[in-house]
Amino acid sequence: MLPGIEPNQPDREEAMQRRTVGIDLAISAVQVAQIFDDGVPVGKPLRFRLTANDLKQFVDAVVRDIPAGIPIVAVMEPTGMAWFPVA
Repeated sequence: MLPGIEPNQPDREEAMQRRTVGIDLAISAVQVAQIFDDGVPVGKPLRFRLTANDLKQFVDAVVRDIPAGIPIVAVMEPTGMAWFPVA
């Protein structure tokens, strides 16, 4: 269900300071997330459900192609208890 993200350009990887993941959570619909490296979108939005398999694929996509030591910040606006499986 999750599309692959486009790899970063080599010169961007060296200069990257932070990866941010914006997550739009839903109670009954598919979740949508966008990855940003230093504020620049990376690939297409990721769509996932709150299943163990989809959450693993989501996390794998978030950490893919990121240099060691770069912080990842997740930003989400929770709707009811929809945030609980993601946290």
